[in-house]
Amino acid sequence: MGHAAKIAKYLLFITLLFSFVSLAHLVFAYIYHDANVLPEKGGTVSVGVVGDVPSLNPLRFGLGGSNDMMLGFLYRSLLRYDIVSRQLAGDLANCDLGKNFGLVKCYPNPENTWQDGSAISKEDILHTFAMLRKSQENASINAILDKVSITDRGDYIEFSTENPDTEIVSLLTFPIIAASAGDNPVSKTSGTYMLSDVTTDEDYGSTNVTLVRNESLHSDSPIYIGRYVFRFFSDEPSLHKNEEILDLLIGGEGFAPPVSPRFVRTNTLFPDQIALFLNAEKVPKSIRNLMLFQLGRTAVTNIDPSRGRILSDMFFSETWVTTELAERNIAKTYADLGFYTRDRLVELSEQEIAALEGSATGTVTTAAEPIPTLSSFDTPSRDAIHFSTGTVAGEIVIGGTVPAGVSGVFVNGYKLAKFSAGQTRFSYLARVSMGNLAEGTNTYKLSFEYPDGSRKDVETLVIHYSADPEKLSSMRTQALAERKPTISAMDPAEMQKRLSTLKQSLEQARELDPKYYYNRDFIRFTVDLLYTNQSGISPVLVDNIRDSLQMVGMYVNSREIDLAEIREIVRTGEKKYDALLTGINLGISGYNVFPFFHSGQAKGGLNFSGIRNIQLDIELERLKTRMDSGEWLGPVRNSVSTILAQEWVVRPYYSAYANWYIDRTIRGRLDVPVIPSAAFLHELLESAFVSERYNVDWETKNPLDFIRWSTTWLERDDADPTAVTGTGSMNAESSGTQSTATGINTSTGAASDSAEKTDA
Repeated sequence: MGHAAKIAKYLLFITLLFSFVSLAHLVFAYIYHDANVLPEKGGTVSVGVVGDVPSLNPLRFGLGGSNDMMLGFLYRSLLRYDIVSRQLAGDLANCDLGKNFGLVKCYPNPENTWQDGSAISKEDILHTFAMLRKSQENASINAILDKVSITDRGDYIEFSTENPDTEIVSLLTFPIIAASAGDNPVSKTSGTYMLSDVTTDEDYGSTNVTLVRNESLHSDSPIYIGRYVFRFFSDEPSLHKNEEILDLLIGGEGFAPPVSPRFVRTNTLFPDQIALFLNAEKVPKSIRNLMLFQLGRTAVTNIDPSRGRILSDMFFSETWVTTELAERNIAKTYADLGFYTRDRLVELSEQEIAALEGSATGTVTTAAEPIPTLSSFDTPSRDAIHFSTGTVAGEIVIGGTVPAGVSGVFVNGYKLAKFSAGQTRFSYLARVSMGNLAEGTNTYKLSFEYPDGSRKDVETLVIHYSADPEKLSSMRTQALAERKPTISAMDPAEMQKRLSTLKQSLEQARELDPKYYYNRDFIRFTVDLLYTNQSGISPVLVDNIRDSLQMVGMYVNSREIDLAEIREIVRTGEKKYDALLTGINLGISGYNVFPFFHSGQAKGGLNFSGIRNIQLDIELERLKTRMDSGEWLGPVRNSVSTILAQEWVVRPYYSAYANWYIDRTIRGRLDVPVIPSAAFLHELLESAFVSERYNVDWETKNPLDFIRWSTTWLERDDADPTAVTGTGSMNAESSGTQSTATGINTSTGAASDSAEKTDA
């Protein structure tokens, strides 16, 4: 056989082989192109964690860390929080939450069982809370229990409190412990998984805790993964060295991303955020407005976007809340407070020198002084003269600070009944309907009473009020025009001394840094900023704040504080700062901002800005006594956001992603942006799977249909026989699975139509 014949033979063989492979690909694509991909039960997920093996003590649930994470797999509770719908749903019981969490009735479901098949009884539930009361393991839960009465009412268990609050949800979602389990509660659990064994793996240097699916409890439910092996490593390098045996990596603060490209970050947030609070008790509203306007227009570019999200509002939404500048003339904002640029101070000094040198008689005309600021009255502003249409129609809340030793506060001779000795603040409601606020000029005289019965007049606040903005503008023009210049006389010696002082001041003014504003004593306008260091991010944010505010003439004096100082601020209510940058948590719902802005939390609470706003208090009280995501929630959140935007007291900044990395081959997990805590990892993975099968409709498959499909496929521009995507395929990033919140009655009534009565 010649070479040509051999070549022809080989070419024929290659052609036939290529045709066979192509036909096989085409047949494969035809068979599976419309097949449903169905998850199957089975498979093991290996989870790598840095740290010690947790105690698995359910009494310590809620204290964070890997213990919470694993208890979520092992236990159930009276209610569960659905992370998709963001609603409470029935679990071991169906609960009527009543009007506002003040009276909750939970009816246990008799069909619920422990892992051994025995029924979960009402006695188990009562036993759990009795153990909690006796235990010293969980101070935060004990603090809630101290305010709640739990009573067996026969068909149901009653939870009642005189202080309704969503914090009672922490009890309703607490793991229920079997009374018969004795000192080893983990030996009898009720969750989707149960403890199999705890072993030491010397080959990989890990301690392994194995959980297996609770088949008796969930044989008909869509829980697919058969086994979780939690591997606890002593340090991060040991974990990363063994990435090849892991499917899910759980890292703490500063955790380095995995090397392998098969892992993808979950980008899950907890309801934690770093926020900047501006002290409304100390910082004038005009300055707060300027600060938030400037910070809002300054991008945070020095933070790795893969580590967390720059927040647009308090509620983790994607809608940016922008701050508009009320006074476009920044120099005027400062001048109203007695601060000026270097060039303006030089100009003022030169004008005064020229006026003195040009006066033959020593008679000097001095420009009208700006409106003085007050030391005790501080809301609605610190100015002695204020112009307002009212925060709420027909009313103005007037507040102020009280020094130590004062036993009583009087406004226009009226003693404030709600003020008591030892308090550091007072509030007074001026309202048209009450007769202490009228169209035009209103004068409020403040007096302090002391334990010996003596009374001292402190200061006077004048408020020009009108509901008509045009009338108010006319009042402003007239009131400012009445502040006429003053004329004074000096003898020659005094005039020369004054000239010498002014010339020295002029030289000092010329030496000032032109970036900032100063008062007439050349004291620089300074923002005292305290911050706690969360995740190493806070110092970066402080640098951003400092650079941004410097651009509008503010010097930022920052100091790091620890949690002990935060606790002291909360205990005393003393806010010796202009701004505070710290981390906060919005609770299981992810939107309860009540503790951070309610007037009642300004002393002895977490109201770091000291804001007091009656309408805001009403909306916050509605937020803290409801937990649902229906039509009700949106308007209330919008109202809260609007009031906060008008008060200029907070700038939400940053929330760090959980350092969770998952193998791309684990499909069907939920893609939820915010979950309450690590205890909800099991819910993210509840519908996940690692085993799957294709469901082919063979009745529709035949040679004629294959020819039709092939012809159609060949005409497509994007035809790719290797791309097989079943109609039931679940995305590795998101399953789109939706949960349904059932078994709960949230028959909430209307929120209180008024906040705590304010003195008037």
